Amino acid sequence: MTAPDQQATDEGPLATATSTVVAWLKRASGDAVQIAPPGTADEGLSVWPLELQSERELRTHRALEPLRLRVRHLVTGNAAMLGKALVAATEAGEPAVDLTPLSPETWLALGCPPRTALLFDVPVVIARPMPQIPVVTEELRLTISPKTPSEGGTRR
Repeated sequence: MTAPDQQATDEGPLATATSTVVAWLKRASGDAVQIAPPGTADEGLSVWPLELQSERELRTHRALEPLRLRVRHLVTGNAAMLGKALVAATEAGEPAVDLTPLSPETWLALGCPPRTALLFDVPVVIARPMPQIPVVTEELRLTISPKTPSEGGTRR
C-alpha cells in the first residue's frame, strides 16, 4: 500500500486514504470491512478516520513544498480479525501500525467502551500550486530624474 494518489480521484485526499485502508484490509484479511465508528459495525472490521497528523516539512530552495500528513485510522473488530490484519501489515511493512492504546477520553468521545484496536497511519501528500510568474518580455527601462529638494531644515 502506497500513499494514495489524490490527483486520480474526486473524493479528496482524506476519503481516498480511508478507501485505501478499507481496500487493503479486505484483501489482507478476507473479512468484511466497513467505514464506521467502533461499536456500530455489525460484523467484520470497522475502519474510522480518527485524526490528522502533520509530517515534518522538508525545506528546500523551492517556496511551496507539498503538504505532507498522515491520516490515522482506528481499526476495530474481533481479536481473530485484528490479528490477521496485524500480521498482514507487519509482513507487508505497510500500512504503518501504531499499537499505542487510545486514551479513555477518546473512547468516551467515540461512545463505546475501550477495546482492542489497531491504529493505521496512511501518508497523504497534497501538492501546492506553484504561482504563475509572468515571463519578462521587454527590456528593463530606467528613468533617472533629479532629486527634488525637500522642505524644512536638516536635523543634527
